[in-house]
Amino acid sequence: MRNNIKENILELIQTLYEAHSNAEALIKEKDNQSVCALLEDCQNAAIHIGESIEQSEGENFITVKYLEAYCELLYTTSVNISNGIYEKIKENLNAQLHVIEDSVRDDIKGKWEIVFLPYKVSMWDSLESIWKRAFEDDDFDTYVVPIPYYDRNPDRTFGEYHYEGKLFPADVPITHYEDYNFAERMPDAIFIHNPYDLGNLVTSVEPKFYSNILKNYTNLLIYIPYFLFPKEPQTHLIDTFALENVDSIFVQNEEVKEAYVNQAKIVGNEKVLEKVFAVGSPKIDKICEICKDGIPVPDIWKEVSVNKKKVFMNTNISLILNNKDKFIDNLRRIFDIFKRRGDVFVIWREHPLTEATLKSMKPEIRDAYYEIRSDFVKDGLGVIDTNSEAYEAIYFSDCYFGSGGSLAPIYAVTGKPILITAYKYPDNISSQQATIEMLLKQTERSMFFSERYENFLDLFLDNIDLLTSYKEKRFEFLSKIVDSIDGTTGNKIMLQVKDMLNKERRG
Repeated sequence: MRNNIKENILELIQTLYEAHSNAEALIKEKDNQSVCALLEDCQNAAIHIGESIEQSEGENFITVKYLEAYCELLYTTSVNISNGIYEKIKENLNAQLHVIEDSVRDDIKGKWEIVFLPYKVSMWDSLESIWKRAFEDDDFDTYVVPIPYYDRNPDRTFGEYHYEGKLFPADVPITHYEDYNFAERMPDAIFIHNPYDLGNLVTSVEPKFYSNILKNYTNLLIYIPYFLFPKEPQTHLIDTFALENVDSIFVQNEEVKEAYVNQAKIVGNEKVLEKVFAVGSPKIDKICEICKDGIPVPDIWKEVSVNKKKVFMNTNISLILNNKDKFIDNLRRIFDIFKRRGDVFVIWREHPLTEATLKSMKPEIRDAYYEIRSDFVKDGLGVIDTNSEAYEAIYFSDCYFGSGGSLAPIYAVTGKPILITAYKYPDNISSQQATIEMLLKQTERSMFFSERYENFLDLFLDNIDLLTSYKEKRFEFLSKIVDSIDGTTGNKIMLQVKDMLNKERRG
């Protein structure tokens, strides 16, 4: 039974006690007709309580039997009053009502209802460990309700409709968004990971799921960022529409917490100031789980990568937008290196919004991009990873190359080496020939290697085993940008949420 329903029942029971006292006063006034009418009201209230309990606990639940006995006592009392018998009316009714009240408190398990609203399955890892923790907790009823979204056309109108509810893992029970009535159910908490509402230039969730609408259906609207800041927080990712509407935010560390609190003050959301918590990221939890338990990978990957260096290559939106027209030149340069070497198997992971971004913001390079994409496959450089999530590529690969963004620190949990390509090509890459000592020197400053010289990618690939041995150093840097790299973020978030819900229930 929902905690709020249980609380409502207990409040209604208190009104029944008051009714018993009122009945006693009316008896003294010898107003038998009013007494019997009041007892009938008590009976109707008891029936209503019984129906609510039957709906959640079943027809033969013990509290229902106590309510039936109470109704019989009300009927007997009414008959006795009609016959002029008034002994111990309040005492007897109160005694049975005490039995009911104790049963409601002790026999009925109160639960909170919480709803998770992912929109892209590739971003589910930002909520998954929280959901697992709640799903396993008897104090919660959980619903995963994937919500639809639209691509943006260049003129910012809505384009293609997407719904990914059928793409989620088989162990995640899915409720279709049309089958969950927020206005009726009024969940105790709602989790979101898309904070942009109408402010996203590339996509938009269905407007009825904007944060300013959702806040009307719950007392606890919670935002979990779907990304990690690999360095300092970026204001454009913090100053979003949802920041004005959410009740709580869980972020990766104290530095990011401070950034959110400061921005919340600017936008005037005072209520969230005490409910921004630095706990880590659920995305880290997922990689910890994979590193511990392993994960199946496609057989074809194993077959075609024998005796090759397995490279997880990630390209994100920032790489496209920062490189501008040079993004295509940089891709050609990278793939020429891979092709020349011949000892590399590349698992290319494109950002899930690549197509939408090219269509709405960079249409002038779209054709060239897909030509390069086609050549990558034709030249046998590797595979384009179109799986809904990146876990297989992260687990199977020997190293990471490409964009920074939130995937890079997530990959760092594996301990394997990471080389970040130039975000402004060719300006950020020197023609000077670097040495392995120059590459190793970067381990003193960062958990990532940065591609600053033309031969850095070759040096990186030639020395993967050596670079892997510096993983403890990378863990030190990782622990400075994100808390709970031991995979416990989901547990910490749900403990905090439970505490907030308990405080709210106590008023």
